[in-house]
Parts: sequence; C-alpha cells; structure tokens
Amino acid sequence: MIAFFGNIKKEVLLLLRDKAGLSFLFIMPIVLVVLMTLLQDKTIKKLQVEQLDIAVVNLDNGIVGKSILKGLKKMKIFHIHQQYHGDSLTLALAQKAVAKGNFQVGILIPPKSSIYTRRIISNEVRKQLPTIGTQIIPDSLLPMVDIQLFFDPIIKGSLRKALHSSLEQLMANIRTIIVFKSYTTTLQKITGKSNIGKFPLDRFSLSESEDLGDKSLKIPSSTQHNVPAWTVFAIFFMVIPLATQIITEREEGSLMRLKISPTPYSIPLIARICIYSLLAVIQAITLLLIGKYLLPLMGMQAFDIHGNYISFLILTLFIGLAAAAFGIAVGNIAKTHHQASVFGSISVVLLAAIGGIWVPTYMMPDSLLKIAQWSPLNWSLQGYYDIVLKADTINQLGGIILKLGLFFMLNLGIAVIYGKRKNT
Repeated sequence: MIAFFGNIKKEVLLLLRDKAGLSFLFIMPIVLVVLMTLLQDKTIKKLQVEQLDIAVVNLDNGIVGKSILKGLKKMKIFHIHQQYHGDSLTLALAQKAVAKGNFQVGILIPPKSSIYTRRIISNEVRKQLPTIGTQIIPDSLLPMVDIQLFFDPIIKGSLRKALHSSLEQLMANIRTIIVFKSYTTTLQKITGKSNIGKFPLDRFSLSESEDLGDKSLKIPSSTQHNVPAWTVFAIFFMVIPLATQIITEREEGSLMRLKISPTPYSIPLIARICIYSLLAVIQAITLLLIGKYLLPLMGMQAFDIHGNYISFLILTLFIGLAAAAFGIAVGNIAKTHHQASVFGSISVVLLAAIGGIWVPTYMMPDSLLKIAQWSPLNWSLQGYYDIVLKADTINQLGGIILKLGLFFMLNLGIAVIYGKRKNT
C-alpha cells in the first residue's frame, strides 16, 4: 500500500510539473467549447425543426391566400411573418431577409391566385357537366397558379420536402373546397334545387403520436453537442503528455529502477491509470461548469444533464480509463517522443473526425456513420448524448460502458506486453 501511494504521489508531482501539458489539457478544450459553440449555434438552430420562421408575401386577397396562411398558422412547426422591421413584406424584401438568414423560408402567393384557381376548376366542371350556353376555355389559354418558395441555402433537403408537402396538402384542400362549390353550383342550375351544404373537410385529419415506445434521439443544440464533444476530445488528448512521460521515464532509466525494486510492475501502472482517470473527471467537471454557467452569459443555451450527475461521473470515469490505457499503450509502443506525439495527436484527431466530434454524426453521410461506430470517441459522445438528450441513467448505458471497458482492457494488454519487452 505504501508503494501504491508513493507511485500516486510521483504521478501527481510529474503531472503538476508539466504545466504546459496541464494548460493544454484544460485551456484548449475550454476555448474550443466556447468558440465552436458560438460558431455552430446559429447553424444548428436552423437544422432543428422545432419551428421555422417563414416570410409570407400574400398578394392574393381570396380563398387561396387566406387558406394558406390559416393552414400554416395551425401547424406548430411554422412561425409566420408578413412584416420585416415594421414594413410589409414585398418579394424583394422577403428574398433579402431569407438570404441574410432572418427567415428560413419565403413564400410568394401571386395576385389573383384565387380567381385563377376558380377559373381552372370551373372550366373542368363545365367540361364534365356541360350546360346550354356554357363556354369551355382551351387549357392553353388558362392562367397558371404558381406559388413560389425560396429557402435559406443551409436548410436541409428533408425540410424543403416537408414544406413542399405541407403546401401541396393545403392547396389540395383548397381545390377540394372549390371543386365542391363548383359542382354544387352547376348541379343547382341543372336540377333547380339549391344546396347550401359545405364540404366536411374538418372530418379528415392527420394526427401525430409522440409515444414511440422508446426515447428517440433528438438533434442536439450547439451546447448539447460541443460541451460533451470537446470533453471527450480533451480526455483522449491526454495521450500526448501521458505517452511522453512514459518515454521520458524509459530513457532516464526510472522504469529499470522500478523493475529491480521489490515493487510489482502492476502498482505503478495502476497508479498512473488512477491519476489520469481522475484527471479526466476533473476535465469533464470543468467543462460542465463552463457549459452550465458561462455559455448562458454569452446568450447560448445552458448545458443541462437533468440531475444525472452520478451517471455523468461514472461514464466519464470509464472514458478516462479508456483514454489512459490508450495513452499508456502508445507510450510503450513508441520509441521516441516524436513518434509518440505524432502518432498520438494524429490518431486522436482522426478518431475525433470520424467519431462525430468535429461534425455531428447526424450531419454525416451513411457511409461515414458505419465507420464512426468504430471510434471510441463516438461511443463516449453517444453516452453523453444519452444522458443529455434522453436523460438516461447509468443503468441504461451498459452497452457503451462495455465497449469502453473492452477498449481499456485491449490497450492495457498491449501496454503490458510492449512494456515488458522494452524493459527486459
């Protein structure tokens, strides 16, 4: 036990002496969390489909324009704007506002849309139910009803299709009402019987159920992504100072002196893992506090883990174990400081890039998503997502913890094998 605490003291002193490495492990992730959250905040908000700001230029005073506005307002996803900075929207003003990102979508309802729609439908009714004296207009002479849409370029294709579908449904409802009125008017002329009934459009509905039997993963906000993402990145970046420290000890003969002492090889190894795992927890708590208290002061969403602090700390501890074992393995495999720093930094950056740290996985193509599943940084990030977005407890994170545990044991085994080879 004395030997264990002696090694703990040694690791703490070595860590505190490496002020540059410590500042790098703490200052770098804090800067990245703040900077990347600021940069991504507006972009990610546009990708979240909770509500879209729509600029509507309604130049039609009839049923088409009024029904489209009424229908869009009923949909919770759309927030309708007909003014911009106190001025009524024109086509040019709406296009300018959408281009600046003030609105995500613009809609132009051209003048006389209702008149032209009635004219087209009435002409079709006269074709099918001709009466004496009715005049049928050739299709080539009928006007077009063209509802125009223009989007902020950042809006994804799925959102564009959703809005197209919504407008198509609204237009279909409007056409149904006009067709019904046209047929009843024509039949009234033929039969001489009046019909004052209305088409029961309200009897047809489309409902949405939120009960999926499972908690589906929502799109994270910039805060919900960047705080855990750069926490994971910072924890795994300990590979560089950790590997460098191992190589320095090997070159100075410290490991050889430990070997000829009565201290078992496992004691300094366990002590090192414990200290760097604790360092990971301190890093995570620091960034948690940054996300919870500093980011809201800068106008961004506060980082909230729904009171699951125990789950957060336990998951962080397993991430720290995995990162520490990886750093020890790199330090035992590498022959020089240069090899350790180059391989360590490149491997972490690559694992971060494919693991969804730099770019969230929901923005990646399907081909990269399959590769992302092999990155331990992705497992770690998904674990944090489960806590932040789904309020999962540690009991529900068994699969992720198992992966991190296996990664820890694999790297620890590699570290022990190479460590014994290089010190024999």
